[in-house]
Amino acid sequence: MLDPLVPIWLEEEAAAIAARLAPLLGVEPRAIQDALRATFECYRKPNAVSLLATAEHLAALLAQAEDAERHRERVLGGEFGSVTGELCEELAGPAAVDWDSNWPPEVARLALRDRLPPGAKPGDIVIGGDGGGTRIDIRVVADDDGVLTGDVLFPETWRDPPLEDVWVAAYSRLEAAYPDAIPPLL
Repeated sequence: MLDPLVPIWLEEEAAAIAARLAPLLGVEPRAIQDALRATFECYRKPNAVSLLATAEHLAALLAQAEDAERHRERVLGGEFGSVTGELCEELAGPAAVDWDSNWPPEVARLALRDRLPPGAKPGDIVIGGDGGGTRIDIRVVADDDGVLTGDVLFPETWRDPPLEDVWVAAYSRLEAAYPDAIPPLL
C-alpha cells in the first residue's frame, strides 16, 4: 500500500522514469521507484516535480556515461541531485577555477583573487566551473595591488550544464500537468 503522503501521480511518473533509468544502472525499475519515493518522503515540503525532472536528467546523463553502473549505490540511496551534478561536471570538461554563478561581477572579482591557476597571466582566459556543469570564461586581470583575479565574461560565454534541456523539458511538462505538486516559495 502506498504511503498517503505520496500522490498516485508521483508513483505513475516515477514508474515511467524508473523504467528508463533502471537498465542504465543494472537494477530493476522497482528499486529506482523505491529510491524516488524514499527521497520524496524525507523532505517536509518536497518538490516532486523537481525530483522527477532530476531523475529524468540523470537518465540522459547516464546514457552518455562510460560506466553508469558505478553510480548505482548512490542513486539507490537517493542521491539523485548530487550524482546528476557530478555527471554534469564530468561531461562539461575541466574547469581551471571554481566560480559561483550567483556572484555579481564585483564579488566574483574578490572571490577569484589569488585563486587562479599557476602560470595564469593578465589577458589569459581561464574556464570557471560551478561544480554542477556550468562553465564560463574568465579573463585574468591584475588588481591595483598586482594580485591576479578575474573578470567573468558574462553572459556571452555562459555554457549551461550538459543536457540541462532534458531537465527543463521534464520540469516544464510535469509542472504543467501537476501544478499543485510544487510547494509555494517561502
